[in-house]
Amino acid sequence: MALKFKFIAEPRTVAIVSCPFRGGQTRLGVDQGPIHFIEAGLIGQLEELGWKVKFEGHLQFGEIDASTDPPIGVLKNPRLVSHSTEAVAKAVGKHAAQGELPLSLGGDHSLVSWHVYGVPKPQACPFRLSSLMEGVRGVM
Repeated sequence: MALKFKFIAEPRTVAIVSCPFRGGQTRLGVDQGPIHFIEAGLIGQLEELGWKVKFEGHLQFGEIDASTDPPIGVLKNPRLVSHSTEAVAKAVGKHAAQGELPLSLGGDHSLVSWHVYGVPKPQACPFRLSSLMEGVRGVM
């Protein structure tokens, strides 16, 4: 017997919000994580679990330009991060409003809270997969 979900419409759909973004920190490569999740077969794996999958491509973010977006204290690229987090919140909110389960694939952690912010309450049950492997040694 399939599980019934209060806020997820039938057919059960997971909407992937791919966020290849590194604007909030200086580590190179975290923006590639979401791309690698898709290339590694995430969509097929979700379908094998009985979910319909909606993937509309990777969100596009602006270019990092420190000359026009100087740090504010410890915040890096604050204007770019602000615009990017708003885009993530809107994308997540759109899918949640349609009764889909938002699954965001990150990028850097500056987007995390906005992923949750985009979900209407009380439906706040989004999922996020992070591409950061901070503190992990010898994994690959």
